[in-house]
Amino acid sequence: MITKSNFMNRVNKEEGWLSRSETFNFLGRYYNLKETTMSVEIVSSCNLRCPGCWVKHSHGLSTARSVDVMDAGILDRTLKFGRNMGISRISLLGGEPTLHPELSEIIKKAYSLGYERVSITTNGVFASSKIEELASSGLSNISFSIDGSTPEMHNMIRPSMNGKDTFSVTINNLRKAIIYSKEHAFTVTVNHTIFPANFHDTESMIRFVAGIGVKRCRLHFTFPGDGERNVAVKDVNAHNQDNGTYIMPEEWLGLYDRFRTLSRELGIEIQIARVYGSSEVSKAALIKAPYLNVLPNGELLMCTTHSRLSNKDRHTFATIEDERHIKLNKDCILFKSPYKSTCCKAIPELIEHLPIYVRDRINKIGMGCSFLSSPLA
Repeated sequence: MITKSNFMNRVNKEEGWLSRSETFNFLGRYYNLKETTMSVEIVSSCNLRCPGCWVKHSHGLSTARSVDVMDAGILDRTLKFGRNMGISRISLLGGEPTLHPELSEIIKKAYSLGYERVSITTNGVFASSKIEELASSGLSNISFSIDGSTPEMHNMIRPSMNGKDTFSVTINNLRKAIIYSKEHAFTVTVNHTIFPANFHDTESMIRFVAGIGVKRCRLHFTFPGDGERNVAVKDVNAHNQDNGTYIMPEEWLGLYDRFRTLSRELGIEIQIARVYGSSEVSKAALIKAPYLNVLPNGELLMCTTHSRLSNKDRHTFATIEDERHIKLNKDCILFKSPYKSTCCKAIPELIEHLPIYVRDRINKIGMGCSFLSSPLA
């Protein structure tokens, strides 16, 4: 087993290569592998150009990334690696995963290797015929990203490459997925990212999708200043003149009771990131990372939060070398940080460049892990 001292010696070696048992023990320090979901970015391209996209923002691109699909060899290696590490859940991401021409085959292959749950997260902009194809693949869950209750709001936050309406296509596919889910026994989730621009539209969005038949909504947190300053459209953000483009901690905390009541009223599950408050910070210090994130080139991120930061290379902690081994990145901040918890340690960097009045309020209340999401009850 790797001790802290010989582990750091291994990291400091030029090769940084771990054996199978060392790989398993190393990952066990940061993950409960039986409960971990391996998130695989199977395609880097996307058919939308969202101004709040963390992928675009973090890489300083004028448009979302245009790299194509994950190499077949890397994908095969990744799927087998996950199973060899005891991981049983996999989430297929992008970019936009439905752009991958072999998406259904990837899902089937994952099950053939022994994965118990395979899910995808999509923007919902794809040919409606793909729903039937995905349903037949044995998919466990499909999550649609919907950021507004109206075409005007959703299309502003999630615009297409050519300026065409994305709301109608997404909602039509959502409706169809709900119909097919009853026959093929998969679940349908709506992901909703809360920005200052749509802060007061969130309840309307939840009511809208609940009326369609959605039984679970997951509300995502945006770090202050993330994604082109949180889609800062001045006329839409008129409700928040004092704080401009930031959702402040007090505003986020106020959502808990509000949406707990809504959850009971509508009879649906609403999950929300428990990101602020001293108890949540304590949980973040103890938590093992819930997601092992695999980039298209086979590099590993402890948390997708790291992709929001500059110099991504400092935050990829290893590369999958083959189906049983990883090679450590000795420059990863994970190995140099003074923090002692298993938290991803990205938060101090995220808030470092915010206005001082925002930092002060965050530090006063306390900020934990944005992945500490749980259903409101």
